[in-house]
Amino acid sequence: MSNVDRIIKRYDRLKANRGVWDSHWREIAELIYPRRDDFDTKRAPGEKRQQRLFSSTPIKANELLASALVSLSVSPATKWFKANTDNFDEDGKRWLDNASEIMLNSINASSSNFYTSMYEYFLEFSAFGTAGLFIDENENKDGLIFQARSLTEIVIAESAAGVIDTVYRRFEWTVQQIMEHWPDNTSKSIAKAIEAERFDQKLFIIHCIQPRKERDASKKTADNMPIESAYVLQVDRTLLEEGGFQEMPLTVGRFYKSPMETYGRSPAMTALPDVKVLNEMVRVMLQAGQKSVDPPLIVANDGFLGSLRLKPGGVNTFFGNPNEAIAQLPPARMDIGEALINSYEDKVRSTFFVDQLQFTGGPQMTATEVLQRTEEKTRLIGPVTGRVNSEVLGPTLERVFGILFRQGKFGPPPESIGASFDFEYTNQIAQAQKQQEANGFLRAVQSMAPLLELQPTLLIENINGDKLLRDTMQEFGVNMDKLTQEEERDASRQQRQELEAQQQQAAMVQQSAEAGQAVQQVAQAAQ
Repeated sequence: MSNVDRIIKRYDRLKANRGVWDSHWREIAELIYPRRDDFDTKRAPGEKRQQRLFSSTPIKANELLASALVSLSVSPATKWFKANTDNFDEDGKRWLDNASEIMLNSINASSSNFYTSMYEYFLEFSAFGTAGLFIDENENKDGLIFQARSLTEIVIAESAAGVIDTVYRRFEWTVQQIMEHWPDNTSKSIAKAIEAERFDQKLFIIHCIQPRKERDASKKTADNMPIESAYVLQVDRTLLEEGGFQEMPLTVGRFYKSPMETYGRSPAMTALPDVKVLNEMVRVMLQAGQKSVDPPLIVANDGFLGSLRLKPGGVNTFFGNPNEAIAQLPPARMDIGEALINSYEDKVRSTFFVDQLQFTGGPQMTATEVLQRTEEKTRLIGPVTGRVNSEVLGPTLERVFGILFRQGKFGPPPESIGASFDFEYTNQIAQAQKQQEANGFLRAVQSMAPLLELQPTLLIENINGDKLLRDTMQEFGVNMDKLTQEEERDASRQQRQELEAQQQQAAMVQQSAEAGQAVQQVAQAAQ
């Protein structure tokens, strides 16, 4: 069996295994994320995708959660990661700090498309529970490019350790696009399309990304890289390109993860029953509102001459008892319907963490109340960001570092930089988790205020002031470059102490001299 046949066969097998998820995702897409309503259904471009929707609350809740995850984990307004330099000398620390700065600048570049892709990624992440992000170098080979990969296109497989190490993507390109990207391909379908001038005809391509089983690690060629990459034209079973990557280029993350499942689960799956009820209740309430404005009528059988005139000012001629001419059906209880709708909207928002993510409070809130609410938000969203860090941000930073290092952006590393170093996160969630220790210290000091009033030196005698200050500054996101280096601080402190000691000694000498003069004056006066 050729490599192409194995790729197509495994894609078909993984796609079949994913089939049970497609119907679930399609239902979520129809009610919560209509833009991705392409599961097991071919949608025409521009086709209406919101015909079943009567409430936009679930859509807005999903968008708010995605926006919050972007701002909390990879906000462009903060330096959300840095290299861990604890175990390196000064040269190593400076090189790693410089590398982190270059990485952040490359990610923040407008041409990288990072933050747009991350928002699209988190929209699928919170809706379907599984999402993919592609990281590669740009066309000029001097920067980065990020692209969110739709879940409708990808299938995945896990390693024995539960890590997603295999991703197959099936997508459509036009004949023109295929010719531009692979001008030397010799597939029959492409040749026929060119001959018939069907340049806009679309064909399916399968991109295989998986660990390479056999390779020579001493060779740096594309066919010996640890990650195998192959593009196959499905209709002709033709290999368009074969190569490889040093790092996993397509990272896939999962919101929640069940032990026996490969794909992730999401808040949208939890909220789906409430979303269905809410959507149906809004539909019924719209009908009830229409009936309240234009109510159904009760009329006597054969009591009118001609048809009823229901327009404003219409006159109807009735034969019989006038009191039985026309009556209205009892109106609907709109207040009950509105209360139920509000209740289910609150349930949907709560499932998407809207209540926890939106910080509400009046001007009368104390600092302690603000700290407590921040801690509550951290506890609720912390487990989610933990999986984001391990499955998405970690592999993304590893890939970014590898690309920029091979592009020569960092310069040669010092000897102290080995193969083992990692990145730590300094985003809002990480800072909030670190700030819990500082907040605990603050509350402890406040609780001991009566004791400290009786013995003011007790606090100073029992804490390491230097470590407390530096750790607290770091926990609150202060750039450590703004602080004096410990060696400079110790030297300055020693110099200041020596100066103070000299001043004290000079003062004592002066006092002794003045005392001697006073003794002499007393002795002279006595004589």
